[in-house]
Amino acid sequence: MTDYDAANERHIKIAKREARAMADARRGFVSHIMGLADGRAYIHDLLRVCDALDKQVFLVDPYENAFWCGVRHVGAMLRADIMDYCPDDFVLMMREANARNTTSDARRERSDQDAGGTDSGPVSEYVHPGFIDGNDSSPAADAGRQAADYNPIDRDDEDGGTS
Repeated sequence: MTDYDAANERHIKIAKREARAMADARRGFVSHIMGLADGRAYIHDLLRVCDALDKQVFLVDPYENAFWCGVRHVGAMLRADIMDYCPDDFVLMMREANARNTTSDARRERSDQDAGGTDSGPVSEYVHPGFIDGNDSSPAADAGRQAADYNPIDRDDEDGGTS
C-alpha cells in the first residue's frame, strides 16, 4: 500500500476526487433523511441528545466535560450539514418538534383535568355502560351466561354417547 504523498500531483487529484465523492454522499444522505417526517423526528431527537440545538454545557469534572463537548461537537457537525444542505428542512423539523411538544403538553394537561388535577388515588375498575345499575341484559351478557352454562360432558350425554 502506497502512503499519501502531498507532493505527488496524482495523489492530490485522487484525494480531491475522494473528498468530493464523500461530500456528495453526505449531502445526499442528509437531504434524504431530512426529506422524511420520521427522519426529521429522529434527527431532532439526536440533536437534542447532543445538546446541539440551543445550549452550551459546562461541567466541573474535566473528563465528563470533555466527553459532553465531544458529543456536542458531533451534533454541531450534523446541524451544520443540515444548515448547509437543506436549511428549509431544518425549519420544518423545528416546527414539527414544536407541534409534537405542544400536543404532548395538551394531552398531559387533559389527563390531569380528567383525573381531577391529580394522578394519585385508587383506580376504579372499568364497568361497561351496559352493566351499570345491574343492567346485564346485553347480548354479550347472555352469551357469557350461555358459555358459563356449557358443559361438554352433558352435551355428549345428549348425543347418546356417540362421539
